[in-house]
Amino acid sequence: MKHNFLTTILVKAAFSLSGVLLLGSCVAENMDPCLLPLLIRTDHERMLATGPGLVNGRTTGTPIENWYTDIGDVNVYFFDENNHFVMRWTGGSYTLGEEYEVPISQLGLPQGVYNLVAWTNHGDNYELYNSNAADMHGNNRHFDDFRMIMTMPESREFLEDFAHRHHGTLMHVNLSGNSIRTEPYVIEVVPTTHKLNFTINFSEALGYTGEDRFDLVITDRNVSHTFDNEFVDGHHPYRHVRAMAAVESGVEPESETRTEEERYITGLSASATVMQINDETGTTFEVKNRETGQTVYPPIDLVRVIRMAASASGDSVDFDYTREFDIEVDIISDTNFIFHINDWTYVYNKVKP
Repeated sequence: MKHNFLTTILVKAAFSLSGVLLLGSCVAENMDPCLLPLLIRTDHERMLATGPGLVNGRTTGTPIENWYTDIGDVNVYFFDENNHFVMRWTGGSYTLGEEYEVPISQLGLPQGVYNLVAWTNHGDNYELYNSNAADMHGNNRHFDDFRMIMTMPESREFLEDFAHRHHGTLMHVNLSGNSIRTEPYVIEVVPTTHKLNFTINFSEALGYTGEDRFDLVITDRNVSHTFDNEFVDGHHPYRHVRAMAAVESGVEPESETRTEEERYITGLSASATVMQINDETGTTFEVKNRETGQTVYPPIDLVRVIRMAASASGDSVDFDYTREFDIEVDIISDTNFIFHINDWTYVYNKVKP
């Protein structure tokens, strides 16, 4: 179990069973020995024990270990019962299978009820912003005004993946020391990113060869989020650009399911970690020839295609549950595409204007 403090001084907060049983004997002048532990866990630990479930009203999927091993820090924001900001506590890197313990008795918080928000990987990837105060250290700091926004490169292009981000909340935490509660308080944090794995297969009829070089371009507007982790609209788009690498499958042999015109050259693949996608983010993807700049595969709404692929297979998709998508696209012509997304298949025919 980890113990980290904002000043980077390691502290140990002892919370024994006897202390819990003696809650009724706490002295009003000194409640620290009676405070229950405040723990921060990832959904990874719970799912290993119980499987997928509901967190903060949202479903969560199966745990993927590498979504948690890159957690470099965790920040817990304390708001009073009127949702005014009080303080922030910062912990260090996360070790898979362990949990953070916030040293409540060392924080000097006044007795009372608090609402808590936890974010991981603040680091260099994200920054805090108060939409109602230019100075984050000013007096007008309310829960509804806080934003977590991405640190944007000047080019507005990400050429490499950023660290996965996680979020969790815990409301109405009684830190007065006289609560009848006997279990520790736990903030569970869940991922707020998606992993997109693309494979693009070109029809031989398109005339591309193994000498051509292509880039995957994902365009997004997913920059800012409230402390409830809701998407904030109004930001200019930015791009994830990835060089596509050849897949060693080669030309597919003739088969009963594909005609001669539907044979494909060696596929191309690329992956990207992106902020959580949903119907509001307007996320699109396209494929460009790196040498000529020509758009080989036109921009298409990613969320719409995923939903249509699921629907065509008689299924539905929950973007809070499914966090990783394997997206294979057969480009037969400039108007005809076949999508294979996870376990779903969808044939897309674009109508020319």
